[in-house]
Amino acid sequence: MVTDNFILTGFGRSGTKFIQTILNTSKLWQVEHEPRGNDYKINKTDGNYIRKIEKDFEKEHYGEVNSYLRFYYKELSIKSALLLRNPKNIFLSVVNRKGMNQWCTYYEEIIVTYRNFFKEIEENNKKYFVFENYTKSKEEFEPILKFLGIDDINLNDIDFNKKINTNKQKKYNNLQDLREITNLDFSHLEKLEQRYLEFIIN
Repeated sequence: MVTDNFILTGFGRSGTKFIQTILNTSKLWQVEHEPRGNDYKINKTDGNYIRKIEKDFEKEHYGEVNSYLRFYYKELSIKSALLLRNPKNIFLSVVNRKGMNQWCTYYEEIIVTYRNFFKEIEENNKKYFVFENYTKSKEEFEPILKFLGIDDINLNDIDFNKKINTNKQKKYNNLQDLREITNLDFSHLEKLEQRYLEFIIN
């Protein structure tokens, strides 16, 4: 295993494509965005899948910004960090992108995932970066480069006002819009958002 290689992972809709696009301007590093797609759905319980992931990381100067690796990063001997975003905004972004048909699945998965992320950070001091920061300016993005050890990217050339992979239209702007449709209060998500805000501030 090449020790300098890396994984950045989080829940989907956390700026993974945005980060990968910037990192891939490096002339030295090859940085992929979810190269195995959603294979995890059929391989999540397959021990051989871990080896398949590890094999991809055997090349030098290779990294992935991959939301699907949130299921595997703890089992891999590869340097990694978490990408965090306000979970309420993730949920709204997912619903606007994929529609209401699967909202319940995403709602529950976001809650479970973020509880696990918080536990990993609090108990194991896991490194993390915050969407609301690293999408804002080059100064806020620089800690990612420092952590990864990438030093050949000129952030002055990056337009941080140009977003990537955004939803073309937003039908649901807040949880109240969804309450009117589902008759649910989404209190668990609101509590998780509050914990996120307190967690990030502290």
